[in-house]
Amino acid sequence: MPNERLAGELMIPNLAQIEELGTRILGEQPDPVVRFRVLRDVLQKPSRDPELASARGQVTESHWVAELREEQRPDGSWGRFHSADTRAKRRIPTTEAGVPRALALGLNGSHPVLAAAAKYVADVLTGARDFPDPAEKNERWRTEA
Repeated sequence: MPNERLAGELMIPNLAQIEELGTRILGEQPDPVVRFRVLRDVLQKPSRDPELASARGQVTESHWVAELREEQRPDGSWGRFHSADTRAKRRIPTTEAGVPRALALGLNGSHPVLAAAAKYVADVLTGARDFPDPAEKNERWRTEA
């Protein structure tokens, strides 16, 4: 089936073209995260597929995951919760940025990086740990008692 046109300009590839591109990407020996995401999200391999399972295991070897792990603090955070501290020159400026990055890299809740972050967030939300950000200047959104 040829490409379908939408709004006169946008070409939407068909499924066979998407699968072909995914296979070509895998042939380039990509980073473990890219390999996992192509297998899972583009080629939609079943969760029990041995190739997908192998790729999932190799994700933790990616330098992107190593960077995430190295930037994470012992308490499970990446510094402030929401508002970045501009004086702290960090690659991952906030916990709010670290969690979606971990998910985008293919980590799940059982991975130590996300498990530590989940505990940290839960502790902040339950009051077991103080909210690390400075008070908001907007009175409609109070962040201090």
